[in-house]
Amino acid sequence: MFSSGVGLLVMLLLYAANIYAAFEIAIFRAQPVALVCAVAAVLPIIGPIIFLVMPTKMQAVAPTWDVAPERGAEGAAAPAGHAPAETADASNPMLAEGAAHPSGLRIAHNETEHRTKSAHPPTQTFQRGQFTFNRRFIETKFAGFFGVVRRDAEKEMVLLIKSARGQYAGDRITRIAANDLHLQIHKGGATEEVMIPFQDIKEIQLKHKDAP
Repeated sequence: MFSSGVGLLVMLLLYAANIYAAFEIAIFRAQPVALVCAVAAVLPIIGPIIFLVMPTKMQAVAPTWDVAPERGAEGAAAPAGHAPAETADASNPMLAEGAAHPSGLRIAHNETEHRTKSAHPPTQTFQRGQFTFNRRFIETKFAGFFGVVRRDAEKEMVLLIKSARGQYAGDRITRIAANDLHLQIHKGGATEEVMIPFQDIKEIQLKHKDAP
């Protein structure tokens, strides 16, 4: 192969294809591009295969928790001879759990609902104009939606895609090309695959399936 110009050209083309394959694998597996390409340059063919069989590197999303506001000076000091509102409510059988306070305040039931809602991970929104929707963006941001088996941290998450053709909520990207993606959505008790061109996408939301 190295004894002729044609053979040398073929070897150079194969070596370049090996580096490019490493670049695509780094994006798909969310690995550092420089690291994967460097390993492929030293270990052609073998290096990209090593990173290809590795699991996708996911970025953990830290949950956010609502902090109750501190009570002001007015709520801290109660007038002499009067019990605080909370004590009075606790002794009133008419204000049971889930009932409304006469002043318009809610009690324990609504606080429990609020804690349940805030337990979901926050919704992430990506809008056209702030982000460029293409194959590299989808593979990098939503790498966990390409596998048949979802990880525990992502099992309850869905993709809500708003496009010029409509709004679609799906839990898996079955295929992706240079100009479009195929999203698996649920219709009734069956699943359906919808093709969405990148140029039609207006907004993408990554949210919990029970989030509003």
